[in-house]
Amino acid sequence: MRPAYQINPICAQFAERVRSSGTVWLLHDDAGVLVSALGGERAVPFWSSRALAEKAAESDLFARSLLPVDVSLDDWISKWLVKLESQGAVVGLEWLSTHTNGLNYHPAAVKHFATQQAVGLV
Repeated sequence: MRPAYQINPICAQFAERVRSSGTVWLLHDDAGVLVSALGGERAVPFWSSRALAEKAAESDLFARSLLPVDVSLDDWISKWLVKLESQGAVVGLEWLSTHTNGLNYHPAAVKHFATQQAVGLV
């Protein structure tokens, strides 16, 4: 039996946007991909558009200079989410600032809603 996942509006919008564009965005610098410990969990944040990733990079959320990098949706689902799950990390979605932070999800839940048809999300 498949687990039941609850979807909130941020997740539904994220999933719809990345399915439409075929791209997911993350932040990167000379040290590598951004990994955060916000909320006590090891998380890798992702955004549904370059504009949102840039907005997050310029916000008060991170104390370093970061650049947006795109990842294909297929690679994100088949490689990134699998690796994050094996490492016990969570996936951050649409983080924008310390005041309007997005959500953290288990990689299996993110994979589930990112691969569902849009009508299944509402």
